[in-house]
Amino acid sequence: MGLKPKKGSLVRWVNHYDTYAAYPEGLVGLYPKYKYGIVMEISSGSTAQLTLGVFCYDCLDMKWRILDINYDDYEILT
Repeated sequence: MGLKPKKGSLVRWVNHYDTYAAYPEGLVGLYPKYKYGIVMEISSGSTAQLTLGVFCYDCLDMKWRILDINYDDYEILT
């Protein structure tokens, strides 16, 4: 991830996987399904604890999501 998140950035993140493969090291997700949204807020503080407040425009259940940059698999598109 070369780009830094900023307000107004278009992001996508892995919502779930279609299937999983089992290896001795653990499970690996295959064929990711993505959700898309716009970064509306960025938490203040250290980059180790950075979270993004994202408005998800293709989500049916909840429109607001919080992405943890250390945990969630996300990508900045713009």
